[in-house]
Amino acid sequence: MLINKEFSISGVFALIILFVIILEGGLFSVGLTQENEVTPAWIEDIDKAFPRAEKCKQCHESHYSEWKGSRLESSLTEPIFKVMLGIWLKTNPTEEAKRACLSCHIPSIKAFPQYTEKVISQVLTGNVRVEGVGCSGCHLINSFSSVKSPPADIGYKLGDTYFGPYSNAEENLAHKSESVGVYSSSEYCTACHFDKLQQPGLGSGDMITKEIVCQRCHMGSSVGKSAKGGPMRSIADHSFTGGLPAELSGRSRANIINEWLYKLEADIERRGDEVQIAANIKAGEIAHTLPAEGDPLFKEFILTISVRDQDGKEVFKGDKIYTRRFKEILNNANIAIETILRNGETRKVLFNFKVPDSTKRLEMDLLLTYSLISQPDPDLLDRYLGSLPSDEKEEAKKLIAEYRRSYTLAHLFKSY
Repeated sequence: MLINKEFSISGVFALIILFVIILEGGLFSVGLTQENEVTPAWIEDIDKAFPRAEKCKQCHESHYSEWKGSRLESSLTEPIFKVMLGIWLKTNPTEEAKRACLSCHIPSIKAFPQYTEKVISQVLTGNVRVEGVGCSGCHLINSFSSVKSPPADIGYKLGDTYFGPYSNAEENLAHKSESVGVYSSSEYCTACHFDKLQQPGLGSGDMITKEIVCQRCHMGSSVGKSAKGGPMRSIADHSFTGGLPAELSGRSRANIINEWLYKLEADIERRGDEVQIAANIKAGEIAHTLPAEGDPLFKEFILTISVRDQDGKEVFKGDKIYTRRFKEILNNANIAIETILRNGETRKVLFNFKVPDSTKRLEMDLLLTYSLISQPDPDLLDRYLGSLPSDEKEEAKKLIAEYRRSYTLAHLFKSY
């Protein structure tokens, strides 16, 4: 009996050890998250079709390191996205609108639209366990279809073939590779970054710029290995930060900034007590629209004017606000044309006011500023904040205030 007991106890431990080995070895189809929680079946569906970046890391370690910590990696987990999504949902958008919104933050939703609400729930609870924009979300794309309203209709070809710009990709055991020309065009990027287009609508291909495509500045090239054991070649940076293309690297940074960014001009005309100031906002020759930062639809910029007399007394103050509200976006998903300036565009703003006849001199300050997001509609904001616990409510308020901060784009002083 003693021997049987000892054998039984040993057998139990053996079974436990065997069970652990089986789990870790993947013989059972039970997925585990980083927190060792069982992965829901719907996330496993997505992961099977769109393998996570962690898998790609085994061969593409340098590109993985660049992607890790980029805005693409945090496309679903940025705190401001949670807040903006929560406010926007208070407009009661259609299911189609929800999928369109998410398709740029988690491209796999194009193939799994039935999981839209599950993804939204994870974002709003701050417990995101599904990958947003990873390697496969970009490299399983093999086509684009132009549509009237953004984002573009992205075509995925799911399977063991990954797409990219190389026409001479190395054969490997991990996956097949195929060259698709769109990976070297701006159209690839503007499928989601549609606010950078020079013309309304989509399908303009490389005409976003004056012969400079997005990748030239935002995926700077260097010589290295794209994958372990691969050949030395020109490879693209996958941190997706901005920079100067090689052909401009020898020029003065100050000169380039002067050519690319904003300028303010103004003409002052006075007739008696009536004054008209014609202000011009001029976008420079930067390759894409401005402001570059901020949400594609909810960004905002403001032209503010202050006019003083010879004694320093303010005789006029005014502004022109270029913005879009959440409800407007819901009703019209087209590019917010007023809230962006295109390459080389000049926008004229007139300010008319009266001054006392005794006014001998006028001094004018023009200031152009922008915010990363527009001011949410008060009723939507109140409803959203009202749905949050007190600690999350205060955090949301801080985030909105932070992203509503004004940044200076240009300033002009002129006297008359």
